[in-house]
Amino acid sequence: MARPIRFAVIAVLLAGLMASCSAGTPARHPVARTTPSSAAAGHTAERLVGFWRVMSGRLIAPGELPEVVRFGGSPDDFADFRNCGVVTGQWRATEGGALVASVPFKTKYCSGAGQYGSPPWIDFTWGYRFSGSHLLLLNNEGDVQAYLQPAEPPTGGKGATAALLSPPTPTAALDATLSTPAPLPNGMTAVVKPTQASGTWLLPGQKPGEDGLSLLGDAYLGSFASCVVTGQFAYDTTGFFVAAGNSRGDCDSLPLRSWLSAATRLGLDHGKLAFVDRTGRVLGELLRHS
Repeated sequence: MARPIRFAVIAVLLAGLMASCSAGTPARHPVARTTPSSAAAGHTAERLVGFWRVMSGRLIAPGELPEVVRFGGSPDDFADFRNCGVVTGQWRATEGGALVASVPFKTKYCSGAGQYGSPPWIDFTWGYRFSGSHLLLLNNEGDVQAYLQPAEPPTGGKGATAALLSPPTPTAALDATLSTPAPLPNGMTAVVKPTQASGTWLLPGQKPGEDGLSLLGDAYLGSFASCVVTGQFAYDTTGFFVAAGNSRGDCDSLPLRSWLSAATRLGLDHGKLAFVDRTGRVLGELLRHS
């Protein structure tokens, strides 16, 4: 089973992934689609936008509940209102039930002793489905990771700004990310499950033996000169791709960050991994290393 990548747990992550691979256990991905009668007007995933109270779930630390999360009106607008303060990040979803969210491992308000920046139940979420008015977050085996119900906006908290406390509404930017992507360019093989692209990939010009982007199960880790990127990704039942993560160091000149956030499909093309956007345009390619 895949694990999210966080610097404090990278050794555990790699060990878990190796154990999973050696056991030959395939990752199962959720079939998560609402019926037309329960879907809101427009895109199904737009129902995620709003405030949700985490009622129960796996890997929730004692004393953290009730915890409220805010899926904002754009993919880069995510907030988790916790006892130690508000942590913010990004989220990505598809109409076919894939969902990933990410907040920095170290945050201003929740990085003290015994605290964590990224809630574990978020780290182990790769999908979603609705049950009436409730939201079920799913792990990479399709099992319920957390159970949420609609919530009123919080009244405050460390780091809570007026914008974060206001009810969000879907934006044109979110709507654009949920439209059906164009097909892959001719000749490419669609990547629809993690095992197809697992391994290490290099940017053009990198030499074998240098660090690159490692795709491990449903998580990624990339090291390029003075920039490190980490995060997780998911495919929905139709093969559409979403990724959310973080970076640290000098990353301004690394195009891979924008490829990960803008790609809606991955394609294999004669030893290259192509990141393809919603219009069918190839954003960039990586070369297989291992």
